[in-house]
Amino acid sequence: MLEIAKASKKEACSMPIQTESYSIHVKSKCLMWKRKRGLILEKVQYHVTRRIWICLQRSQFYLSSSIVRDDSVNCQNFEGEKEASLEMRWIGDSLISMNFSIVINRKACSGSRLVEDAFSSLVYWSHQCFSHFDKHHGWEGADIYLNDADMHLDEWESILFKLNDSKRYRRTVGSIASSCLTAATPLVASVNQAACLVALDIVEDGIATLAKVEEAYRHEKETKEAIERVIKMCSFYHLQDTLDAAEEGTDENRLLPAMNKIWPFLVVCIRNKNPVAVRRCLDVMSKVIHICGGDFFSRRFHTDGTHFWKLLTTSPFQKHPVSKEERIPLQLPYRSAPTSPEDSMAEVSTLKVQAAMLNMIADLSQNKRSASALEAVLKKVSGLVVGIACSSVSGLRDAALNALTGLSSIDPDLIWLLLADVYYTFRKKHIPSPPTSDLPEISQILPHPRLLKTTSMCSMEDRAMVLMLISLL
Repeated sequence: MLEIAKASKKEACSMPIQTESYSIHVKSKCLMWKRKRGLILEKVQYHVTRRIWICLQRSQFYLSSSIVRDDSVNCQNFEGEKEASLEMRWIGDSLISMNFSIVINRKACSGSRLVEDAFSSLVYWSHQCFSHFDKHHGWEGADIYLNDADMHLDEWESILFKLNDSKRYRRTVGSIASSCLTAATPLVASVNQAACLVALDIVEDGIATLAKVEEAYRHEKETKEAIERVIKMCSFYHLQDTLDAAEEGTDENRLLPAMNKIWPFLVVCIRNKNPVAVRRCLDVMSKVIHICGGDFFSRRFHTDGTHFWKLLTTSPFQKHPVSKEERIPLQLPYRSAPTSPEDSMAEVSTLKVQAAMLNMIADLSQNKRSASALEAVLKKVSGLVVGIACSSVSGLRDAALNALTGLSSIDPDLIWLLLADVYYTFRKKHIPSPPTSDLPEISQILPHPRLLKTTSMCSMEDRAMVLMLISLL
């Protein structure tokens, strides 16, 4: 199953690039066809107006156009071929864009057979050329039956079939990834370390696959919209049926529902306190939160975050008594489960877990897409991280400062106040001087909390200086 998940991820990684390039190609074809269609319409308009002018010239009619806008034109005295062409083009535009009525004056050649034939020809061409025109959109809604459009029909059919093939392949990859996640999700909460680690690998690959599948779907949607514009523009309405046959369903929204089902099992994995599994779980969570977005996890951290923050409050050198509820019966020798949740972690393992937790906080807070996941618990998390950064546990100093830097990018004033509170709380104790004379004393750049109400907040340079001093002390 792990190999299937990795293969699905490999296939999905190339999907967004392929669908995006194909979408750009289809959009360019749509734009080219729109420009070409405009030229075709100009030619049609020219030939229509020319045909009307020939009919009028042969019959020697006097044409007067009564336009809705109260404009009028008299075509009885055309002088020169250029003036006649311009005048008839204006007449053609008027007939196309507005309602019109033609009043025929037959005084000059009443009763002539030529007059009757010319009049019939004029009515026929006017009806044939303008009957298909949309009354509300003018030329834009015209139903054009041209040989050039028929030549491009096969090309757009091929484009549509290729889009449908891409949809089917994307849905297949998404279904495989969803099936792998469904099968592996319960194993995330397993006390078996090997099974848990494999399940976490599948979760990481599966979530990444679904994210790529949804990204490809967005590009395909843009391609579909471009094809629909061409169908409407060229009246290829039979292609609309083919396009609707492959209509998207609810299966296109897979990522967040899958993550919603996985989340409770991730919490159980943290509570199992298997150090190796917990570290891997924190690493996977950092990646999936970045993929899904922090907003989706804000409420979840507020509800279930206690199980995560306990990892930072547990001292590696002091074991808490185990309650009766947490005690479990004696395990058989072949059982791999620990005898106690608290006894499962040694001092070094606890430090590694806490470092992994701090690294996850740093990764989430330093990324704008995932930083919102910590907004609901920012004060609590910041207090814990500041406490660890100012503690004497040297093994967590670098990870804590990295997390502190990330949290300061979300709310720098909060971090500043917490640092000032810690410094002035322990000021009575011996605090080492700066390692070099170039660095000022912390008290010179860190105001007393009582003065913060009357003085402005310090600059970002001073805050960075305090963080650097903490790292050097």
